[in-house]
Amino acid sequence: MNLSESVSQILSHEAELASRFYERFFAQIPEAMTFFESTNMIHQAAVLRMSLQIIEQFCSHELGAIGDYLRVIGFKHRERNIPQDMYGRWREILLDELEEFHGADWSETLKVEWTKALNLSINKMLEGYELSSATI
Repeated sequence: MNLSESVSQILSHEAELASRFYERFFAQIPEAMTFFESTNMIHQAAVLRMSLQIIEQFCSHELGAIGDYLRVIGFKHRERNIPQDMYGRWREILLDELEEFHGADWSETLKVEWTKALNLSINKMLEGYELSSATI
């Protein structure tokens, strides 16, 4: 299984991965719940699935428009006071959930692909923390 196949499998299972991810995320980082107080978690599950697809596309093709989008998302996260150090913790929890989701299909190669894709995307988002509203 490769990154693209992983995303296809995630998308075909609706909210399964997302709901389990957020349960794990809030259990391990309870302070993150404050950023989701007024969030519809069904909507957020769809956002996570779309984000994983965007991350895969950015890693596979490094399209400039996707990089711009990720920077804007980072800017919006900065405006919401989401700490930069939360990204690494988010990534590790997501990798654990991806491993559990894929079960026997998970491999060290797939973990490396996801880690690379997540790191590349997180770095673009963190660039958004340096932007001013005049550049968005």
